[in-house]
Amino acid sequence: MGLVLDQTTESKRQLERQRRYVQDTQRSIVDGVETVLSGLREQALGHLLSVVDLLRLRAFLLVVLGAGSKKTDLMPKDLNAQVHRRQVLPSGGEASWRRLIGRLLYDFFRERVGGRAPLIKHLRLESDDDDSNGFPEDVLECWATCFWALCAMRVAVTDAGASFAVSNSEAALAKDLYRFTRLLPQQAIGAVVHDVFAGMNGRYAERLGITAERIEMEHRGLVHGA
Repeated sequence: MGLVLDQTTESKRQLERQRRYVQDTQRSIVDGVETVLSGLREQALGHLLSVVDLLRLRAFLLVVLGAGSKKTDLMPKDLNAQVHRRQVLPSGGEASWRRLIGRLLYDFFRERVGGRAPLIKHLRLESDDDDSNGFPEDVLECWATCFWALCAMRVAVTDAGASFAVSNSEAALAKDLYRFTRLLPQQAIGAVVHDVFAGMNGRYAERLGITAERIEMEHRGLVHGA
């Protein structure tokens, strides 16, 4: 009888460790997003932002996407539940990857009447005269990452196949993002963006509940609208 109780107690402890791991890792990513945004806002107070700051945004978008899942609930209910060491952000809720992507992009691109200017208005980019696109390739890759992340947020479905409603705020964010990047249509669907999309589709799409076709259709629709 004592052995059975010991096994039950250890099982409960192991399950609690798994749940705590998911919670702690979620919290560290959420805190990381706020730290990145706070640092960018502080930097923008006294100085113009540069490509380095844009690369910081891109890096954390990839962190969030890399931790994302199409599952709406990743908290293990029993010891048979599979806990992925990296996929800890669900598709819905306060700690969802969709919310954190929106959080990053909102502060950087969203124009708010009477509110704080978006961070992109503090960004200074030097055009590349040797590049017909007008921007260095690393900048175009950053814009492409932002495009893909936004489109993923809009077209993702849950593990049950349910779509997420696009709020008015998210729709306005999409317009501002595509407007502020100031790419011509041939740039926004050009080779650099295409290559970034292909890489991100292969790495993230399936486990986020996305198809390459839906991402491409959403992107082209937003390019046309801009």
